[in-house]
Amino acid sequence: MRHHALDERHALAKTLRSAGPDAPTLCGEWSTAQLAAHLVLRERSLVELGGRLPVKRLHEASEGL
Repeated sequence: MRHHALDERHALAKTLRSAGPDAPTLCGEWSTAQLAAHLVLRERSLVELGGRLPVKRLHEASEGL
C-alpha cells in the first residue's frame, strides 16, 4: 500500500475511534461502526478485488455490487 493511502487509512481510523461507534455519518443512516465494517468487508471481498484487476470479465462481474 502506498504511503499516502496508509496515512489516509490511519487518519480515518483515528477519526472513527474518536467519534465512537454510534456516531452518525454522511452515509445515510449508517453509524461509524457500520461504515467501518463496510469498508473492511469491501476491501477484503474477492469480488471487489476482481473489479480492480485488469481482467474485463472480472471487472464486469463486480459492476453489479
